[in-house]
Amino acid sequence: MKESFMVTLLTCSAAMSVIALFYMAIMPILARRYSERGRYYAWLIIVVGLIFPFRPQFDNAIVKVNVSAETATPIIQIRNGTPLTIPVENAVLPPAISWWQVAAVVWLVGAVTFLAYHVVKHYRFVKMAGRWSEVVTKN
Repeated sequence: MKESFMVTLLTCSAAMSVIALFYMAIMPILARRYSERGRYYAWLIIVVGLIFPFRPQFDNAIVKVNVSAETATPIIQIRNGTPLTIPVENAVLPPAISWWQVAAVVWLVGAVTFLAYHVVKHYRFVKMAGRWSEVVTKN
């Protein structure tokens, strides 16, 4: 479940980022032809696509691939060149971190960094606005 969520999140984020970059690249051409309202709604669609990274799934595939359930038997070669076959049940594999766990950590660090950056910028803005503001009194 976690792996499929991260795959969906990364796929949708990458796709929407490419669409946003493409839209930014053609913005000068669109500015001459379309109004601000039309361009605003196009950006709104892109933002909604980034906020809700889920797309409809269809079960009817055009091409179906059958994958066999057979597992490979690990073979280790000893120094003298003789192969040694280890049954899968007895094979001890080191614990591995899957790629989706790494992607989840990178995404989480990026999200926390982004949030912290904007919180600090907002705090500095509020502090500056308070310093340069004047009290308005009614006469």
